[in-house]
Amino acid sequence: MNPKKFLALFLGLCGLIFLLWPKPSTHSTKVSVIPRPEKPLFSESPEDLQGIYAYRTGSSGFLQLVKESPLMWRMKDPVVDRADLGIIRQAVLQIFSAPWKDAPKSLSSQSEEQLGLNPARLTLRLQFTDHKSELVIGAATLDRGHRIARLNGALCLIPIPISSWFERNPMQWRDHAALIAPHSVQELIWTPKDGEGFHLQRVGSRWQVLAPFSGPLNPLLEGNLQLFLSARCDSLPVDALPKGSKETILEDSGILKIFYSNQAKSQGVMDQTLAMTASLILDLDRLFHLPVRTEFFRFLSTPSSSLVSPHVFALDPTHVVSMKLTSSRDEIILRRTPSGWRGTLPGQATQEFLYVQDTLHRLLQVKKDSTKSVPARAPNFQLLLSISPNPVARGGEEVEIWDLESGAYLVRSLSQDGVAQLPLPGFEDLLSQLDPQ
Repeated sequence: MNPKKFLALFLGLCGLIFLLWPKPSTHSTKVSVIPRPEKPLFSESPEDLQGIYAYRTGSSGFLQLVKESPLMWRMKDPVVDRADLGIIRQAVLQIFSAPWKDAPKSLSSQSEEQLGLNPARLTLRLQFTDHKSELVIGAATLDRGHRIARLNGALCLIPIPISSWFERNPMQWRDHAALIAPHSVQELIWTPKDGEGFHLQRVGSRWQVLAPFSGPLNPLLEGNLQLFLSARCDSLPVDALPKGSKETILEDSGILKIFYSNQAKSQGVMDQTLAMTASLILDLDRLFHLPVRTEFFRFLSTPSSSLVSPHVFALDPTHVVSMKLTSSRDEIILRRTPSGWRGTLPGQATQEFLYVQDTLHRLLQVKKDSTKSVPARAPNFQLLLSISPNPVARGGEEVEIWDLESGAYLVRSLSQDGVAQLPLPGFEDLLSQLDPQ
């Protein structure tokens, strides 16, 4: 056969196979979005929900959940423990957003036994601010998409996922996280049984060491800190600690006090106190010890001398989007653009400054030099590095700059402890054209 004809035939067969080959199903990876019904199953607001009570026929116990605050739910039965807020939010979404149907008239002629309502598969009672609602759930419909139910006595058809949520093992509703609201932690005070502890405080998006030394947290430790804040238990004990055992554990434990943000406190989150040993956590607000893997504790064993960052500044260079450089008489404002840094020198047109970004990285990565000290005279320049398009101090860095006879510059952050000496080639054009003090 002619080679060209053979090639054409081969390509044609490949194309035919591609068109006829069955395409992979995307059903398993598609995110199921629950449509918002025009007439919700419950007319009340989800914020008015104060408690959930569920009983499944044939099960060994009840499920009872009580809301103590917007960010805190407590399990009262089968054990007394903190409930998992994420699971509760998903369940509430199902209850208030799931599409439901009026029951067909033909069902009204059937007995409660035929409808699977006596005994019911599941009884769900919701406690609202000023009243209760009861949802009795029975047999599945023939298409297996709904279950027959009575809402406060009226027949209806509800989606199967509503009952599925409350048919799970009641123990799965318990909170496996060690911290109530990890993303809202504002302050940590760690007092180990032996050795030196620390005091950390979140300032904006950064962590500051307040004791035993002062300065920004070493960025190399941020991963271990986040790992600790996200600590979870693989499993939770069923039996509460025996009487008197808490006191024994406290005697052999370090104490970690956790303070949450004012916003979290306004929604009912209370500060925590955790007793920490080598392999478990004891939350003074829970009746059980929390077995946590040892890697979560790595941050607590950090030597205090390693906590503080060796750098003068704590700001990430990639977060700086504007800056203001000031002398005694003039100032220049620069803003980051897709092509680089642009600004206007006194009496000149707007221009681009090519080397500012490299110098900014060098400045914010400079390490403290204990051999240097601040001159007795006032600084020649002030530099404000801002995370806002318009230079503001909040969340940024305020820098003092001294011009030295050697041609280098001495820099100090007003918010941190430490100075350093370095060249500033990217700023030299700016500094030379401003009138220094």
